Amino acid sequence: MVGVVFYYLAGGSRRDVYFDELKIWLNRHMSEIYDNPSDTLLFEGISRGDPDLLARVIAYCIERGVYHRKRLCRALLSLLNHSSKRYRETAWALIQRAPLPHLLHFSEIVNGKENTKRLRMAIAVKIANSSREEIMKAYFSSPRKFRRLFSYLRLPREKINGKRISHENYLFASDLSRLSIEEAIEKLGIGPTDLAKYAPFQVLVNTINDPKEAEEIAKSSKPEDFLRHALWYRAVLGEKFREIARRKIREMRNPFAFSHILGRLRENGVLTEDLEREILRRMREVAEEVIARIGLRDLAVIFDVSGSMEESKKIAKAFYDFFSSRAGVRYLIAFREYAFLLDSEEIREIKMGGTTSIGSSILLLAKEMKRSGNRVKLIIIISDFEENTPPYLEETIGLLEKLGRPPLVLVTVSWTGEGRVKASELNYPCAEVGVREFHPRLALGIISNVLELASAIYNDRELKEEITSRRPMLEEIGSITLPRRPRESLRKGFLAKLLGGGEER
Repeated sequence: MVGVVFYYLAGGSRRDVYFDELKIWLNRHMSEIYDNPSDTLLFEGISRGDPDLLARVIAYCIERGVYHRKRLCRALLSLLNHSSKRYRETAWALIQRAPLPHLLHFSEIVNGKENTKRLRMAIAVKIANSSREEIMKAYFSSPRKFRRLFSYLRLPREKINGKRISHENYLFASDLSRLSIEEAIEKLGIGPTDLAKYAPFQVLVNTINDPKEAEEIAKSSKPEDFLRHALWYRAVLGEKFREIARRKIREMRNPFAFSHILGRLRENGVLTEDLEREILRRMREVAEEVIARIGLRDLAVIFDVSGSMEESKKIAKAFYDFFSSRAGVRYLIAFREYAFLLDSEEIREIKMGGTTSIGSSILLLAKEMKRSGNRVKLIIIISDFEENTPPYLEETIGLLEKLGRPPLVLVTVSWTGEGRVKASELNYPCAEVGVREFHPRLALGIISNVLELASAIYNDRELKEEITSRRPMLEEIGSITLPRRPRESLRKGFLAKLLGGGEER
């Protein structure tokens, strides 16, 4: 159960088998049966049923900085309100350990009954003990949530118990909570480079139009951020844009995220042909780095040759050309109402037609792997996934469990129907990328998306393997000394004294 809670708090999927284990545990401990419980119900159930487990997993996640921020806030809130006194005090102390910007989700998830004096005090103390830099990061990361933290939680602003607050950092935060972004920038006297550290990009767009200031921001910005906002940079930087763009492209580490916006940038005139070639070259380099990093080799490429699947054939050819020389394509399989092996030369010649049986390709792949003893590291299936002939994918996917459980990436092409197979519905490690239309120049972008998904699946698998081997985690979590709320914070008048507003009456 420790690994299950950790996996979910760290951002694991609600579609995973681990989430099913959470549901089973919850339904065993709650009076009602829930098919798709909310995060509120999940963490409330664990807080009531095993608060020590939840407290230790939260502490473990905060210590390592590995957590889904909104789920962390929900878990802390549940522990603060639905556990025994001891663990309520632990939750209070854990709030003090989390970064202030990560606690802004409290302003979204707290309902009326959960808006307790205990929570308000914990947040007020956290703000008072935060540095000005952390307060600014919190404000500029989401001014709306920051303002709502003060207004909805009814945190004191200028006075407490009728006396003026004198705590400088708390007053600084209180003042920010009443300012618009423009007012905050003016009052703080923030320059463009400093503003870029704290403010969302839309603030920069509305406040900066000087080329020199834009160049300073561009120099310090991440390559991905620069490309994401290339249209604005080009408009402000003018001739300088091209030179800086080339440099940023060469520095890119994750060009995959931008493959889907290349077309839009091209239409806007931001990407010239040479800059586009530079991005594609860098994408190819990083794709090869990803292949090496996750040890990707021996793929199976499976594609649909039933009626109206001409694009599937084109994508399969592009995939084969790219992967065969870099990772190796162990099996190349086509399917209609039956599946068959083929070589690269036959891809162009194959005729489209027939019905769709994806399961037949899995049957053939499993048979060939058993016969040859050659396993694969990744299976790519290209289809519209509108099955109409047995055997079906869901019926046959279990055959892969005893063959190394290689992950699947579903490349969904030109889908039209609602009854298609979806990755989210398969109880198996898989992901999905959609391709509305195909053109050879889009091939590398699609391949990049597939590799990004494969990398995510492998990272997820490594996380699960670490959890499955649980002893190290159990020992670390068991050795954690849970923090307790300081005794002085329980005394009457503590918050008023901390904020410099005198004794509480």
